[in-house]
Amino acid sequence: MNTLDAKMGSAQQRTSSKTRLAIAILPLMALVPVALMGPNTLLALYACVALPIGILLLWRPEEPPILLFLFIYQWIQTTIGTFYSNLLGQQVDRLADHPGRHEEAIALLISGLIVLAAAMRIAAGRARPDLAHRIREMVGNYPTRTWVTIYIVTWLFSFACSTVATFSGGLVQIFLIFAEVKWAAFLLLTASAFGVTQRSKLPWIIAFSVELAMGIGGFFADFSSIFFYSFIGIALAGSDLLKRNKLLIGVGVVMMLTIAVVWTAVKRDYRAFINAGTREQVVVVDYQDRMADLAARIASLDAAAMTDGADKMIKRLSYFEFFGVVLQRNAMGQPHSGGEIWGWGAISTFMPRILFPDKPVADDTALLIRYTGLNQPAWRTGTSISLGYITEAFIDFGRYGMFAAIAALGLLIGMIHRWLLRQKGWRLLIGSGLVPVALMPAHLLEISAVKLLPALALSSLASWIVLNFLAPKLLRSVGVINRRARAARLG
Repeated sequence: MNTLDAKMGSAQQRTSSKTRLAIAILPLMALVPVALMGPNTLLALYACVALPIGILLLWRPEEPPILLFLFIYQWIQTTIGTFYSNLLGQQVDRLADHPGRHEEAIALLISGLIVLAAAMRIAAGRARPDLAHRIREMVGNYPTRTWVTIYIVTWLFSFACSTVATFSGGLVQIFLIFAEVKWAAFLLLTASAFGVTQRSKLPWIIAFSVELAMGIGGFFADFSSIFFYSFIGIALAGSDLLKRNKLLIGVGVVMMLTIAVVWTAVKRDYRAFINAGTREQVVVVDYQDRMADLAARIASLDAAAMTDGADKMIKRLSYFEFFGVVLQRNAMGQPHSGGEIWGWGAISTFMPRILFPDKPVADDTALLIRYTGLNQPAWRTGTSISLGYITEAFIDFGRYGMFAAIAALGLLIGMIHRWLLRQKGWRLLIGSGLVPVALMPAHLLEISAVKLLPALALSSLASWIVLNFLAPKLLRSVGVINRRARAARLG
């Protein structure tokens, strides 16, 4: 039996290696021709080299693909402007509104992401080849109604946390972090719906629709989260599910991109309506009126408006311009700060506002103005615009020292990943749902280190509290920990 298991494990490993290689190479078939067709060839080819490196380092088919997601999303933010410029037949500098050393900025960003991927891989350790099987078995031990109940309870808990956060003073960040716990339950519901044969997907469809509707109705229209967590949830129960649900995932990607383009086309006027012209990031119009106004604006869109929306979306997603401006100012004599930004991010992690009420508020826009010399009137209306943690690493430590800071961040992310996926029994199940939620703050290239480091610390603390206090009570109440607990203890 041991010999047979060893042979099966070896075969699975060979299949996984072939799949990983295919996933790493296939995107290049589309990207390399674009890289060769425009004036940014060398930069685009470097981007093409970085993508398979990141995939080969972080593709872990039996685990939630959060590490790969962190890399790919930021790779897109870094390189989409280069490929888009090639399609337009223009230098990438022309996408920027301000002069700077933009090509150098993109090259440094790509290099930083490679370092980040390598560090995450090192700290995460070896992948668990049996994790997806265990997840499928554990969610399959209980009916769909169990996971629906867990999702509804956590959804209500998250809604309460979001509500309390608005008037919680120094505890606002803690409540907002706990408000994200619902996504862990949504991931388990997704794994149950897609990972167990012949289970109804109707409860999942309802949950997806509710989250999408609520996301679209806000000031920032956070519709992307439901798509991200859906893709991760399907992969949570094994990479083979991605193959079996290719059509669904393809439809989801097209739907997400379409909504993103439409939102970009209408959001300026829509936001002016829902904040009643105050130019603040607030909502003063009820949900029904917001939806009516949004529907009317969408109905009025034509091909030209959609094309303009796609152009703006690509330019908004691309995030290299401020780094290019900083590089130019550095070349003109602006010194490095010696760790001021990242240092404050690390220190503020251990200074919760509830204990340090006088702690300065992190002002991303003020940092951007200080280190770029740019200052636009629109930035003074409550808008938060960041330099991005890699740009801040350069400001702090220079062209070479920045990579040490990025590597340290990657090691931290990898250790959090490893901790949550090295749990036992039902804790492994909860840890698998929590790990994408805990690490999601790190998926944006533009997030400031002053916010990212405390966010990772708080999300880790919240995960520990959920694992040790909240989850046991909830799982006992729905019967996961008691009469069938031994059947679910697969660790």
